[in-house]
Amino acid sequence: MCKLKNKMTLEDIKLDEIYDVAILRHGFTDYVRDYQFEIEANWIGDLAGRYILTFKHCYDLIYKTLIDDDLIKKSWDDLFTDFETWEKHKEPDGFVWGTNWSLAYPGFEEIKDSEKANDWSKRLGKQMKESKLETNSFEITLIHEEWNLKKINDSSSLIRQVIIPLE
Repeated sequence: MCKLKNKMTLEDIKLDEIYDVAILRHGFTDYVRDYQFEIEANWIGDLAGRYILTFKHCYDLIYKTLIDDDLIKKSWDDLFTDFETWEKHKEPDGFVWGTNWSLAYPGFEEIKDSEKANDWSKRLGKQMKESKLETNSFEITLIHEEWNLKKINDSSSLIRQVIIPLE
């Protein structure tokens, strides 16, 4: 859960305060320059809702699963990609990909004094940064120039089922 205070605005949110949010989908934009995450947050007050988190000028990205090899092997069948199908098969042991979201914890962070970001900065003549997202099932590390957060609606029904905001 983000450490947001009651009177904070969207502009006050720091990257490392974005955790305990649902990652609903992620990927490159159609023009393949920026990388986006659709997230759902159960933040206090009118900040709860769905957002698009965009990392602009993303030119280096590494995705890595955090699911154990043995668990991946157990979860190989396509029945694990659809929650209802998995339930109909008596909920076999394995990782259920079909929940269709991941919990961002410990969440997003900017990697300070990144050698990789410094190399990209020299190459491009722009101040580049390295950031990392860790979830319950994967991590992504990316090089980018800046990031922004845009609210798309007030929906927080999914994340409210697992995260209770502290008032």
